[in-house]
Amino acid sequence: MRLTFDSDHLERLLDLSEASGNRRANLEQLVDPAFWREDLDPARRTLLEEEIRLHGLAFSAMNTDIDPGKVPAGLHLVGDHGVYIMSNAPIEDVRAAGVDHVAYAAEANPAKVPFDDLWEIKRASFGGDDGVEFLGAEDVRAGIVPGHPYVIDLSPTTIALPARTQDADPAP
Repeated sequence: MRLTFDSDHLERLLDLSEASGNRRANLEQLVDPAFWREDLDPARRTLLEEEIRLHGLAFSAMNTDIDPGKVPAGLHLVGDHGVYIMSNAPIEDVRAAGVDHVAYAAEANPAKVPFDDLWEIKRASFGGDDGVEFLGAEDVRAGIVPGHPYVIDLSPTTIALPARTQDADPAP
């Protein structure tokens, strides 16, 4: 399903993420040892590694286990009550910059779409479960054309971000 976002809003959210040294991890990053702090207490690291060995995930991993400097700049694509994009910079930083922290897809904005339609669009595009997917800054920025909608093709199993060449706008 094609979802459209305000490209200027996404660019401001990206700018904040790139400027932040305290980025927020999504769940996939939270449970990945590559993002854990170097100074993580050895007993804590052992516990998390044992959880991975036994369950495939470090279920008890917390934000305090993460080194925010290891989290790459980017945006979080969120599916819950609608479908929207947020910066992975701390929300306080986004608000302090005067930027609305949520960029809803025009088709999945709860302020503009009746609930039954919203639910169907969210389910068809993101799936029935709520979740967060990381979108890397470079990948997103490659498809931004100021003043033009940012279009994502999204299904419960795939995310296709727009791309552009120097001479061409992304497909409408």
